[in-house]
Amino acid sequence: MGGFNIRSANSKSFKPGTNWPAKFGVVRDKKTGRYLSKDKNENDISNDKSNKKTLAEALEICSNAGYKVTKEELKRGGKYNLDIDYHHGHTYKVGIVSDTQMGSLYEQLDSLWAFYDYCDKDGITEIWNAGDISDGHGMYTGHTFELFCHGERAQAKYIIENYPKFDDIITRFIGGNHDESFWRQNGADICHDIAIQRPDLIYLGYYIAAFKLGLSNIILHHGDGGVAYAQSYRPQKYAISYIENEGFKTPDILVLGHYHCSCILPHYMGMYIIQMPCFQAVTPRYMGRKGLNPHIGGVILEITEKNGKVISTKTECKTYSTLQKRIR
Repeated sequence: MGGFNIRSANSKSFKPGTNWPAKFGVVRDKKTGRYLSKDKNENDISNDKSNKKTLAEALEICSNAGYKVTKEELKRGGKYNLDIDYHHGHTYKVGIVSDTQMGSLYEQLDSLWAFYDYCDKDGITEIWNAGDISDGHGMYTGHTFELFCHGERAQAKYIIENYPKFDDIITRFIGGNHDESFWRQNGADICHDIAIQRPDLIYLGYYIAAFKLGLSNIILHHGDGGVAYAQSYRPQKYAISYIENEGFKTPDILVLGHYHCSCILPHYMGMYIIQMPCFQAVTPRYMGRKGLNPHIGGVILEITEKNGKVISTKTECKTYSTLQKRIR
């Protein structure tokens, strides 16, 4: 769960744990990191209204006792060197997915498993997820009625138990705006809660992660805003922003999640840009109302190097038909 820092008048800080004063009525589970009601230690505070009240009261007691209470910022903007073996020859091969929106009545979990199975049979050992592993909560009017898993704990548990798992595949993932909804409302980091119980799911922070893979600089980014009048508009705008961005080196490959529709620009401003499809069908109260038509599928990325240069970058799009919504 997203944490709170408690700082005393002498600036010594601690995090709630086994030494959390019993009178506060809150303990922290050592295994999951979640904050729990002492009297109802099976209830995650981020889901239950009475428990959220308990946490609020505990924090007020801390504040009145002279402690400064601040909510930690989410992890984001990490930079990573990836040590991945060539798939064949001098070619790297990875799978990419995005916007799996698990917990939604309109998730396409069977297709997600099919994509992972395809990657596994092809010998791919690395898959990247460009955000929104979960469907979150309260994203738009009526969103509650399009979920079958309600609350951070329920969605985390469902993802831990049902996200594709193959012995030879690891998934590196970033959080998106739907994942962040739990943190905005309750201070819960669902991506952290998932990763600590699924070692094959490696959490890289929210919205953006930069990779160095062989000779290629790659950025995994979860975007913002709606789908524009032209599918290429958003990736073009992000390409310009990364040319002007001092925080990150201009990428050779830019992967964009969030928009639920695929668009590949192989030679735009020196970048290979991949706007990702998704694994969620039309949601009537948002996508349907706006006339949006999502693309269901994942992407296979191949990068071939020779004599100290990248000589080929190519993608394969695996698309799937929309399956009937989940009946609950």
